[in-house]
Amino acid sequence: MGLVDSIRPMSGATVLAHRIVVDIQKGMTERGERLYDDTRNELKLLGGESYLGLIEGFERVRRRPRRALDIDESVEDGDILHLEGSTLKVYWTPGHAREHICLFDEEREILYSGDHVLPKITSHISLHTYQEGDTLNDYLKALERLRGLPVKAILPAHEHVFKDLDGRITALQLHHAKRCKEIKESIEDSKKTVFQISSKVSWDSRPWPKMAFWTKRMAAAETYAHLVYLKNKKEIKEEKQKGVLYYSLIK
Repeated sequence: MGLVDSIRPMSGATVLAHRIVVDIQKGMTERGERLYDDTRNELKLLGGESYLGLIEGFERVRRRPRRALDIDESVEDGDILHLEGSTLKVYWTPGHAREHICLFDEEREILYSGDHVLPKITSHISLHTYQEGDTLNDYLKALERLRGLPVKAILPAHEHVFKDLDGRITALQLHHAKRCKEIKESIEDSKKTVFQISSKVSWDSRPWPKMAFWTKRMAAAETYAHLVYLKNKKEIKEEKQKGVLYYSLIK
């Protein structure tokens, strides 16, 4: 959404977004002011206290005010958008973001998949300790909603146009099942923090030791999303000791 305020005046475009965006943007300034403290507190909770010194230089940036975007119209799941040259159906697909939507042109059999379904890389499905919800569960359910759509072309937010929607949905589901299995295997011998578990995961981009701090933080947020998902399925348990979250298998 970062370029919306640049594109709007140049193009005269109408900005549409899912209704949830309006709710999310309420209190944005207050949340922005808390972001630095939330980040510090989260690092401690996830077992990343050794990284606290690395974020001190980002305090001013993390505390800067966040301005809400101007949304011209809100849409809901199932809405039909009548545009010049095409008619699009809105599919609400939370996971990568609560407000994420895909748009389906049934007549031309084109799916605008955004960040929801990508041809090679996997969407960033994360969760932070200062947020509520089960983003991975939301994502997996939203993936299955798109199965069976008759598409000839899928236009994603990254990489390239592709065709096999159902095959890619299955591959993404298997990816997250494998990630959950790997996470459970990492805590078979003893309880661990989120950062400790993240260091055991086979990341596709680069090995954990070679990641920069902010990349490790993103990876830890993905791990945390999987842990919350597994906790809600009663497959693992969470406990807090001295202000740090630990996870272990339920046996």
